[in-house]
Amino acid sequence: MDPSLRQPKPYLLVLDFEATCDDLQRIQNQEIIELPIVVIDTTSRAIVAQFHEYVRPIANPKLSKFCTELTGIDQQTVDAADTFPGVYQRMLKFLDTNGLRPPHNSLFVTCGDWDLKTMIVTQMKYSGIEVPDCFSQWSNLKFAMKEAMPGALPNKLGMPDMLKAVGLPLVGRHHSGIDDSRNIASIVLHLLHAGKGFVFDKPTGIQNAGARSRDLPRDANSSKERKSASSVLPALSSPSTNVTRSALSPQQGKPNMKGSSKFEPFVPAELIPVKSMFVDIGTNLTHKSFTSAEHGGVEGVLERARKANVGILIITGTSVKESEHAIELCRRYNGQREAKGYPRLYSTVGVHPHDADRHINLPDIDKKLKKLILDNSDVVCAVGECGLDFDRNFSTPENQERMFSVQLKIAAEVRLPLFLHERSAKDKFTQLVTPYIEKGVSGVVHCATDVSAIPSYLSMGFYVGITGWVCDERRGVDLADLVKTLPKHQLMIETDAPFLAPRNAPFKIRNNEPQWLGFVAAKVAEMRGETVEEVAGWSTTNAEELFKITK
Repeated sequence: MDPSLRQPKPYLLVLDFEATCDDLQRIQNQEIIELPIVVIDTTSRAIVAQFHEYVRPIANPKLSKFCTELTGIDQQTVDAADTFPGVYQRMLKFLDTNGLRPPHNSLFVTCGDWDLKTMIVTQMKYSGIEVPDCFSQWSNLKFAMKEAMPGALPNKLGMPDMLKAVGLPLVGRHHSGIDDSRNIASIVLHLLHAGKGFVFDKPTGIQNAGARSRDLPRDANSSKERKSASSVLPALSSPSTNVTRSALSPQQGKPNMKGSSKFEPFVPAELIPVKSMFVDIGTNLTHKSFTSAEHGGVEGVLERARKANVGILIITGTSVKESEHAIELCRRYNGQREAKGYPRLYSTVGVHPHDADRHINLPDIDKKLKKLILDNSDVVCAVGECGLDFDRNFSTPENQERMFSVQLKIAAEVRLPLFLHERSAKDKFTQLVTPYIEKGVSGVVHCATDVSAIPSYLSMGFYVGITGWVCDERRGVDLADLVKTLPKHQLMIETDAPFLAPRNAPFKIRNNEPQWLGFVAAKVAEMRGETVEEVAGWSTTNAEELFKITK
């Protein structure tokens, strides 16, 4: 994006209410039942926070069947929620704590005028609350896109049409408030990233628009040019000073996103909401990057995975030491599952080909690995990561082959599947594993990327693990194309975190985590013409069947 095209507001607040409704009769005193806000930083062009709560209706406390089918919100959910005044006050606290209450630092973005022109006014009147100034201004994304793409969009423009117009998939459930807000946010981020000169300008509450740079001045301080744009974007009245600045950084004048049990930092993986559980079959949770206190350590990783509906994590063992560490993490955090709802942890035990030189001559390495597996059979679900890597050759090919053979023998003896690694070694790999396949040994070729070798893995009866590589528009195009035709009963998904962050997220992922697994599933679903829910379902079933694991 042209750096001279500064957005007038540092933050955009994407909002999309859901309300009581019925297809058979008009609802009197229609009430909000879901209140989501997704916060976009226009400087970093990323989602940085969210607020989301359901609301218990008073006038019509029982949801219609149509309402539940349309929105996915069931009676139990709203019955357990607070009424609008309480949710509204927490929403204001979220905005004020983070210095986000419009119009000082932010602007609401909606898909249409109904949310803030009609619904909030109706709700406030019924609840006996005066409509605050912060709700008097918003950008109607429908109007904005029609201005930016004249003649390219239908007159009756819905959110699916808008997503299609910019080449984005519909993620989640249409008419779920939080899913719609995230999809709208994806469109906004696409426009901010697209380099089309798209600018969200200050609107009024009657005519609301964003506009492209051909309609707006590049110098936001030029009053002469600003006046010339008023025919497209009517001038805004004097901004309200009713904004809490306590969270603003005095150096940068930017909010510090603060969190608590109610106002927590946005978990981007929630952009891929599903009811089915995900299983991340390969995550390097022993990696030093996961110990960072800044991101909440392993506890933070597990909590974010829980929120992303990742119910099981398999921690990859790559050496004796790392396998022992993985088992220790399983013991520590599985003991907290009941209290904290963490995902269930399992581990592999093995030696990565990169570490073959350091392990092959250790006394009784085979017995040590076998004992580690048998002594911890309740959490160890596979032998590996093991295999061959003739691409980097961090260990000699000879030692890799010897160490791999040791682990193949162990897998046959303890009757566990293999967690496999293969790079540039297909022929030798096939030679070594074939005798053990004949003995009934199974497994998954983890992080499969070689499209020429994958059919061979499948023909041997192995599963293949698909990572964020499939989301990489630079390196993963061939894999993405191949995924269309692969048998789903032999596919699994994984993050290989902290490596291979999926690049199809509407923001840059700096540290890959299990919480991002949904983006891998979304890409696989896109390529196969399936839903994310379907991919979550069959990939979980495959993992449970191979590894004999349960939540």
